Amino acid sequence: ETKTNTVLSIFKKMNEEKRKEVGTSLSSNTYKKYDLTYRRLEEFISFRFKKERYKDIPLNEVDEEFITGFRNFLRVDKKVGHNATSKMMQLFKKAITRARNAGMIQSNPFTQPITFVQVDKGFLTMDELQTIMNKDIDIDRLQRVRDVFVFSCFTGLAFADVSTLKKEDLVQDNNGDWWIRKGRIKLMHRHKASS
Repeated sequence: ETKTNTVLSIFKKMNEEKRKEVGTSLSSNTYKKYDLTYRRLEEFISFRFKKERYKDIPLNEVDEEFITGFRNFLRVDKKVGHNATSKMMQLFKKAITRARNAGMIQSNPFTQPITFVQVDKGFLTMDELQTIMNKDIDIDRLQRVRDVFVFSCFTGLAFADVSTLKKEDLVQDNNGDWWIRKGRIKLMHRHKASS
C-alpha cells in the first residue's frame, strides 16, 4: 500500500488544493471545516486503533463500520452536533469519492445518506435586543462582540460580511442618508446534502 493510497494522505491532498482556493472560490471559514475534519479523522484513527503506529490506514479499509465509527466518534466523544457532524461526514465522503474517481478504490463505502436536520433559529424580540444593548459589559472585547452582533441585527449583514466591512462600503445618497453597499461573502456554491 503506497502512502498516497491512505485515508489521511488523500484528505490532506484535497485540503492543500482547497487552501489555494481561499479568497477566490472558497471562504476561509469553509476551509477551516476541511482542516478540522482532517484533524478529527486523524484523532479517530488513533483512537480506533489504540496504537501510535497507526497514524493512517489504507483507503480500502474504509468500510461502513469505519464510517459509522467516525460518525459516532464525532457525536459521542467529541460532542459535535448533528448538522456539524453531517458536514464533516460530507467532507470525508468527498475525499473518498476523489479516491474512487482516481481509481484508488473500486467502490463507494458510503451506503447510507448523510442527513441534515432543519434548525429553527428563531428570532429576538425588540425587548430582548434592547436588553442586550443595555447590558453593562466590563470587558472591551465582549463589548465589541455585542456591538457587532447588534449591528448585524439592525443591518441584516452576517458576521462574515460585517468583519470585512470597509469605509468604501458606506455610501451616502442624495438625501444625505448613509447606506451599506456590499456583496455577500457566502454566495459560493451550495452542495446537495448527499454530495
